[in-house]
Amino acid sequence: MGGKGPFVKAIDQQLQRGDIDAAIHCLKDVPGDQPMSQGLIFAGMLPRAGLERLGLTHRIVAEFTVHEMLPAVGAGVLALECRRDDAPVAALLERLNHPKTQTEATAERVMLHGLRGHCNSPIAGYCTTEPDGQLSLRGMVFSRDGSKFAHAHIWDETSNDPATLGSRVCAELLRQDARDIIEGIPH
Repeated sequence: MGGKGPFVKAIDQQLQRGDIDAAIHCLKDVPGDQPMSQGLIFAGMLPRAGLERLGLTHRIVAEFTVHEMLPAVGAGVLALECRRDDAPVAALLERLNHPKTQTEATAERVMLHGLRGHCNSPIAGYCTTEPDGQLSLRGMVFSRDGSKFAHAHIWDETSNDPATLGSRVCAELLRQDARDIIEGIPH
């Protein structure tokens, strides 16, 4: 049915028309290869790990580390969206915002956007905040059959700016022929 992009777009159109005042998206389902719909913003992001949020940790059988399986960009993040000019709703959603999650998700999404990744692109990314406050972003692209991949892990030691970190990881992946890997172009 055209992937997740058309579903997100349909909700965005309802927001733009004023049919609804706010929307909640799983951030991993929001395409990264195009800008936000006109006039809309993510006013807040909730803390990451769906089963923990739902109080279902007893259902966890095994946990994978990021060394074993790097998650999709934005995995576990709920993004709260509204119209940019709707100050009362934006202020309400901002009160729910988790700044650490928003910062980490921003780094991941900047990387995804630079790679022109969409919902079905074989791109993974995960940003963490170290105990000393330093950001760390891992990014990976891989071929559909898993035979080729590019991987980067960078700590932002200077500006600690999520957009800068996302751009740096993207640049490193592109240096490793990430676009060709994503598109399935053989070498």
